[in-house]
Amino acid sequence: APLAFVSPTQINAQVPYEVNEAQNVPVVVTVNGVTSLSVPVNVIGAAPGIFQFGERRAVVQNQDYSVNTADNAAAVDSYVVAYLTGAGRLDNNVASGAPASAEPISRPRVPVTATIGNMPAHIAFGGLTPNFVGLMQVNMKVPPMPPGTYPLVVTVGGEKSNAALITVR
Repeated sequence: APLAFVSPTQINAQVPYEVNEAQNVPVVVTVNGVTSLSVPVNVIGAAPGIFQFGERRAVVQNQDYSVNTADNAAAVDSYVVAYLTGAGRLDNNVASGAPASAEPISRPRVPVTATIGNMPAHIAFGGLTPNFVGLMQVNMKVPPMPPGTYPLVVTVGGEKSNAALITVR
């Protein structure tokens, strides 16, 4: 599994694209020649997880590419970009550990939807971010709603993400 980050308390690894869903895959960690016990992990078709910062804030860029915060809200009917992981199988394969290409773009083979405060958000694009490893982006239009801070949830192939906060003005 390609490693993205390693610390004494955390390992971020990419599930190789070659692993089939509905498989119990043995996970083993080796550090300085010492190998852990094998732990079976069930692999599902998609597992979207919205990146967060601060107090459960979604990593979202507003239409002007600034970061969405409580003090820098997105306008209704503007487009925002949310960043997440867990896209699952793609229409254009990418080698495990390799960055996604801009040509051709790679999208999940299953439907991508999103809600902001339980209101459907129109998806303009959902797929891998070119030049990044395993990073998915969802470009969506903020639905008409009153100003406030709302949970953003992205669904990929029926699997819901965590709820992370976005602010609308």
